[in-house]
Amino acid sequence: MSPATQVEGEIIAKQVAQRVEAEATLAEYRAPIARWQYFFWLVVGFVWGGSTGAWATHGALFIGAVAGAAFFLAAAAFRECIDLRRRLDATLVLLRSRDAF
Repeated sequence: MSPATQVEGEIIAKQVAQRVEAEATLAEYRAPIARWQYFFWLVVGFVWGGSTGAWATHGALFIGAVAGAAFFLAAAAFRECIDLRRRLDATLVLLRSRDAF
């Protein structure tokens, strides 16, 4: 077997493996975060932030509650963005492989 054929075969095998992984990623269904889950994290953050600011004045209590709510909402949105980014990468792999053939 010539070295060129071996290199070409390795490239094709790598492309096929990427396509299979991308198709498996897209076929895997995971429900997006529902509105009630965002509301739940908002309440948890509000309570958590309020409890950390409870030792101070009422202004600090309010600021702590809002900051806690923002922190937990940001964490929930970050999780959703990671999943959407993974799905976008899988879609791009499939589009690139379709253009190659």
